Amino acid sequence: MMNDSPSTTTYRVERRAGCLLVYGAIPISDMASLLKNAGRGAVMDADLARLAGATLACGLARDVDALKASLYPTVAADVKARYSYLDPVAAEWLATGEHGMSSATIFYRLTGVRPNILRDDDDPVSHPFDPDDLRRCRLLLEQAPSLQARLGEMRVASPIWAALVDAWDDLCATMDAECPQWRGGRGIARETYSKMAALLSTFSSR
Repeated sequence: MMNDSPSTTTYRVERRAGCLLVYGAIPISDMASLLKNAGRGAVMDADLARLAGATLACGLARDVDALKASLYPTVAADVKARYSYLDPVAAEWLATGEHGMSSATIFYRLTGVRPNILRDDDDPVSHPFDPDDLRRCRLLLEQAPSLQARLGEMRVASPIWAALVDAWDDLCATMDAECPQWRGGRGIARETYSKMAALLSTFSSR
């Protein structure tokens, strides 16, 4: 497909199912133009970019969700074939789950498989900073109960992880109570955020 962006040497742009996918190195100077080309109301989606093997992906939310759904079966089959030794539901998350630095760190520490989001991190110890991070971690652990059962092993990753593991049940209960639709990313978990901030502040002051 022809590149419809200002630059023609470092990346290419593809439009697929209403979404804009960009492959290759994107100069910062071109970013605003690319996002404008995506159209009004378009959102960037890191998970779609990962599924499509793109550097950047954006589009209207409904188009992004539809394209991700269409990519899931092929990507999941490829990942399960490559990592046939993984628990199938863990492999499913690796293929199609919502990835963040902290959820990917849990996955890497407990399985030895490094999600792409951690490719530049030699010794991943990223931990959740806020309820959105915590949400992605919880989605992983719900999808892969075998990893949930081993969460205690994250204590050795860092002192912060040790404290978070000890507080995990309370943080989850608080989040459930004040934000029952957290799985869909809906609601505001203010008390959960306050508890997390208080816990993390004890380390920043050391």
